Amino acid sequence: MTEPIPRRPSRPLQYLKAVANSDLPTGARAVCWALASYADNTDGTAWPSLTTLAKATGLSKPVISRHTVRAEAAGYLLKNGRNNNSIIYTITEPCQDSPTEDPGKST
Repeated sequence: MTEPIPRRPSRPLQYLKAVANSDLPTGARAVCWALASYADNTDGTAWPSLTTLAKATGLSKPVISRHTVRAEAAGYLLKNGRNNNSIIYTITEPCQDSPTEDPGKST
């Protein structure tokens, strides 16, 4: 089993930008963007049904499920199942492994 990717919760606007600049497949991006439209602005949680996501993206439920697995593996999503078979999604951004500033530049 691989180690989980470090991630941090995200707000919808920052999440949209991160997903747009990601290497995720187009379908996974569409699902992530749809989830962001339902996400709470304070904690990034959303709980749309697969039917709702299918209507929002034009994709089938099985395809949406595959794309959420890809997004979760890449660090852009956390999925937590509930007892009633529904899912709470949390939009996240992968943490950067390397510093964003030039290491040779002193501040």
